[in-house]
Amino acid sequence: MAAPNRPTAWSEARRILTERGPTHYRDLAVAILDAGNVTTKGKTFPQTLSAMLARKQGEADPATARHLARVAPGVYAMTADNEQEDR
Repeated sequence: MAAPNRPTAWSEARRILTERGPTHYRDLAVAILDAGNVTTKGKTFPQTLSAMLARKQGEADPATARHLARVAPGVYAMTADNEQEDR
């Protein structure tokens, strides 16, 4: 569980995907860790992130009402309801 004032991996993923657009989960994992707001004890954060993203497909960002979508194998983006998704 994240500290009260620290962002979670999911909130950082939403922020980065909103800023950058479609991003492969491995690049997203590097960006999340490079931002320095999220730490991990495991050695396989990219795989953990990939599993989290797969579970959260379709989930909305409350701040922007955009949804997480897989737009290509391993590539995720925050999309509006009318944008294409690859399921």
